[in-house]
Amino acid sequence: MLTKEAFNALLKTLEEPPEHVVFIFATTEVHKIPMTILSRCQRFDFRRISVEEIATNLREISQEEGVTIEEEALMVIAKKADGALRDAQSIFDQIRSFCGNQIQAVDVLKVLNVVDQELYFRVTDLIKAQDARGGIQLVDEIVKGGYDLREFLGGLAEHLRNLLVVITTEATELVETSEPYRKRYRDEAAHFRQSDVLRLIRIVNELEQAIRWSAQPRFKLEAGLLQLIRLERSVQIDALLGQIDELKKKLGTGNNPGQKSATSQPIEASNEVRVVGQVSAGRLRNASQAFEVSPIKPAQEYQKPITVSAGTTDQPLAQSQPTEHTQASTAPAEPMRHISAEEAYEQWQRWVGEVRKTKIGIGTILGESRLLDVSEGALHIACPDDYHVSSLKRHKEFLVDSFEKLTGFKLRIEPVLHNAPKTTPSQQLDPPEQSTPQGSPSPKNGNGPPGDHPVILALRRELGAEPVE
Repeated sequence: MLTKEAFNALLKTLEEPPEHVVFIFATTEVHKIPMTILSRCQRFDFRRISVEEIATNLREISQEEGVTIEEEALMVIAKKADGALRDAQSIFDQIRSFCGNQIQAVDVLKVLNVVDQELYFRVTDLIKAQDARGGIQLVDEIVKGGYDLREFLGGLAEHLRNLLVVITTEATELVETSEPYRKRYRDEAAHFRQSDVLRLIRIVNELEQAIRWSAQPRFKLEAGLLQLIRLERSVQIDALLGQIDELKKKLGTGNNPGQKSATSQPIEASNEVRVVGQVSAGRLRNASQAFEVSPIKPAQEYQKPITVSAGTTDQPLAQSQPTEHTQASTAPAEPMRHISAEEAYEQWQRWVGEVRKTKIGIGTILGESRLLDVSEGALHIACPDDYHVSSLKRHKEFLVDSFEKLTGFKLRIEPVLHNAPKTTPSQQLDPPEQSTPQGSPSPKNGNGPPGDHPVILALRRELGAEPVE
């Protein structure tokens, strides 16, 4: 790239060009050219040449030169050129000088040290079979073959991308490879789901970044490949969700009062509960969230308690009471429980800490205030000044949500101006001082004789001070 002074000299030439001269500039770094130069030029942006176009050009050259080359070898050269036709022709000349007029794909892979595409299909075969031992052996083969590990991971990501394209589009036109491999991709796509391939691609991309700075890239590759092989298939999670839906339907059969046979027998759901545990272990969602019993009708509709067996313990889901259809009975609703002042005091410091983790400024202001009381569904907070009051009022919604997340109680936040000393119910009050006659001197407040002042007493005790006449 030219310097600033060279660009200024070139600008002078461009402003007054000779009539018989045409300037053609070619660069891959357009952003480095000054706008004064670009404004005086006609700009043409060229795209990379596709693999198919490069392979077609090389095929024509080989026919004219009398060279026999395999189709797979042409595809390897075209991919290695990375969209540059000149580089593809240079690579073709090098391989011809090495192999002669009979060029096979194996020879091209050996000369260019390119990872054979068969290795990538072996990786997907290992993932299907969950063969961890074969994965370690494959890494050893790659290392002994002298392949670059990052180049292998880049090719593996491209291989998974081709598989994803075939699964998504159900076609192979967008896959840049030879026809035999396109057929293999079409067959391979039947064994994978789109969500599985997306997870595999994400792991491979993260592994490629990790190997770049790793002191032991082989160990990283072995661990990453084992993670790919041992990855749980998402189809199992879908099956578990389907079983949970079936469980909901079974539990929902009690909704119809006419189905006496369905409600007269306890529903055994031990298998379904184990399904919920597997879903939770698979990080799909918390088991308590996955297992919803909301479709269950009130317990009065059942003649026997519904028990769910999970492991070795049986826990009743609902207690039933025998009722008659002619007389409807409803159990009294349990009164709503409110948080007490003592419980609020116990949770105060934890609440301040949680608020500081999210918003340190509001947490600091809350820590400088104190809890006054809890009454009528409101949390009254005593603030030392107006700034603290206004700050807490601006963030009421955030404070309400954070307090509810911590304690499970949703209360209004009411900051008030209050300068009383900070106390808690657990703190014991000091014993009341003995009353003194009005107007009598008190050594504590410093109204007595000068020699009894607390400061004077401290000086005498610590420094041995004596009064001066």
